[in-house]
Amino acid sequence: MLNNQEDLFSKVEEEQLLNDLPISLKEEVLYYQHGSLVDSIKMLNECEENEFVWALVQQTQKIIYDKDDPIYWLGDYAGNFYLLEEGHVKLYAQNGFTFSSYKQGDIFGDSDSFLGELRDSKA
Repeated sequence: MLNNQEDLFSKVEEEQLLNDLPISLKEEVLYYQHGSLVDSIKMLNECEENEFVWALVQQTQKIIYDKDDPIYWLGDYAGNFYLLEEGHVKLYAQNGFTFSSYKQGDIFGDSDSFLGELRDSKA
């Protein structure tokens, strides 16, 4: 688990600074900061609504997991979803069998999160 308290405080300052920039410069700065994420996530890369993409990526928080680290457990509150920038993730049913897998560029955990449901699997 990464201690990113400093990053969280700098994010507030970053948002204030970005809001003061002209739109074209704001997009250039955002692309410089988050372009690799946008390029690696198919849905974001293909989206024609730049404002939506930039609003979404500004809310992201980079979390790095080691191989075999659990991301969430069955029954956890689904407060967020995941954009898989690198690697792969498997979802496991209650009986331990893999029922779905995701790779770089995929989004997972979104249906539980959007519906406000508890996690129905382990990732």
